Amino acid sequence: LSTHIGMAATRSDCDACRIHSGSDWFGTRYITETGARNVLQYRYSGSDNSFVYRYFCSPLAEVLVQRLVPMWVAPNLITCSGLLPSILAHVTIWWHCPDLLTPCPRWCWALCGVCTFVYQTLDNMDGKQARRTGSSSPLGLMVDHGADALNIVLSSLNVMAMLQVGDSPRDCLLIWLTSATPFYLATWEEFHTGTLYLGVFNGPTDGVLILSASQLLCAVVGDYTAFWAAEALPGLGLSRKACTIAFYLICVAGTVLANFVAVARVCRDWRHFFGAVLLAAPFFCMCLVGGAAWVLASPSGSQAFSRHPRLVFWLLGLLFLKQVVHLQLSHICDEPYRPCSWTMLLPGLLLAVSALVGVYKETWDDELLCWSCALLMAASCLHLCIGAATELAVILDQRVFSISKILSDKQS
Repeated sequence: LSTHIGMAATRSDCDACRIHSGSDWFGTRYITETGARNVLQYRYSGSDNSFVYRYFCSPLAEVLVQRLVPMWVAPNLITCSGLLPSILAHVTIWWHCPDLLTPCPRWCWALCGVCTFVYQTLDNMDGKQARRTGSSSPLGLMVDHGADALNIVLSSLNVMAMLQVGDSPRDCLLIWLTSATPFYLATWEEFHTGTLYLGVFNGPTDGVLILSASQLLCAVVGDYTAFWAAEALPGLGLSRKACTIAFYLICVAGTVLANFVAVARVCRDWRHFFGAVLLAAPFFCMCLVGGAAWVLASPSGSQAFSRHPRLVFWLLGLLFLKQVVHLQLSHICDEPYRPCSWTMLLPGLLLAVSALVGVYKETWDDELLCWSCALLMAASCLHLCIGAATELAVILDQRVFSISKILSDKQS
């Protein structure tokens, strides 16, 4: 996560509500009139306390921005450019390892490790450019957060392919759990506390660098599949793969505990805290518990995983992406978070019915249903991202990928 810091310039309530005069996308608005007013008053608060970020990642991003990036380049353009290496790495690994089991050529992991590092560096550079040009805004925060959420989906599938766990739905689900949970709960914590706090050891900085180093390691060792399958320590009885997943789980457990403690501190009482926890329930029910039950316990889910493991996690990833973007939008608009919409409930309902039918009909094949739900969620996420970004741009009187107006206003 990069740090887009700042507040939109103060405008009248009439200007704030320009969104209601034609910025809706296909008849849908994501920001209410009250939310439009609140966006103009939004102030970002956050910190990355990682020593690696403080002494390496941040100075590197600062130098690159100052020496290589022209003033006219919009921070959102840097943010979205950062997705390009992530997509390139994901497609490359997908091409050579569609089943999360087939070994990839060593050069693929070299490319993947470099792309992961480039993505993180660009993710740090966009915030530097925003402060440098005075273009920090809630719009930039929204674009940045959405890009980071999409990268979670891409990188988690790369980790599954790296560790060769396509034959184990349990291991795939554990990797998905360790990728999506801390990101969602960090956003959930920010929604309740108003501050994004990243500890001295955190996923966006240290975790991404560890992932990049692991991918580069796969390019260096002779047979990376044998490397991960080998015993970690003599007599331990656990493979490097199992120890890596266990390490992820331990780190995530500590992060999740810190998230809940931080939210509990700002809640008035236990009833308020229980209500805050309920807001996180749809994510756990749909993306984690529901996904795990469908894949592990239902014949239709097991069949879908065995045939198209990537499709299963793309479906869960799109559900995750939409919930995260909605939560972040509610945060910057200072409005209640309403996680349940028909586009999220319908896939869950259809897959639940499919699981029940599969119990009684062994020949039931829900491949078409999985593809349909994934395409529905992809269209829904695309509509949300474009619609919300368009509305924010109208409210803030900005352009999504251009800061020429901001620079001209500063010069005048």
